[in-house]
Parts: sequence; structure tokens; C-alpha cells
Amino acid sequence: MGAQMLVENNVLRNTGVAVPTNRSRDVDGYANLRGKDLGGAATEISRAGTFTAPPCSYTAESASTVVASVTSGAGAGKL
Repeated sequence: MGAQMLVENNVLRNTGVAVPTNRSRDVDGYANLRGKDLGGAATEISRAGTFTAPPCSYTAESASTVVASVTSGAGAGKL
């Protein structure tokens, strides 16, 4: 309990609720969203957290290029 998540630059399609934090525990979770394309899906974030940067450096791919990147690398024998 008390876990937090950073949901960054995701693309989701055909889902009703993309990010819920209040579903199956006595204590709601925390979530921060940024750079996302939820395709019109709802979110049920009851508490925004303070976790906005992981303790390591990285470069996140833009949500606008995620679909093309995943599609081009998906399937058997592709890495």
C-alpha cells in the first residue's frame, strides 16, 4: 500500500477505464499521468502522487510515435 506509479507516454485503445487507482484495495493508490494518449478512455485516479521522476535517467518515446514503434517491432522473430 502507498505505491505510486508514473504513467508516461502510453497509448491505449478500446478500453473503458485506462488508469484506475480505486478498484480493489482498502487504500487507494497514487498515479501521475503525462504525455498520454488514452484514446478517449476515462481515468479513475482518486489520488495524485508525488512520484514524477524515477531515480534513473531515461528518454521516453513520445506518445505520438509509440504506435508505429510497437507495430514495426511486433510479431514473431522481431526484436
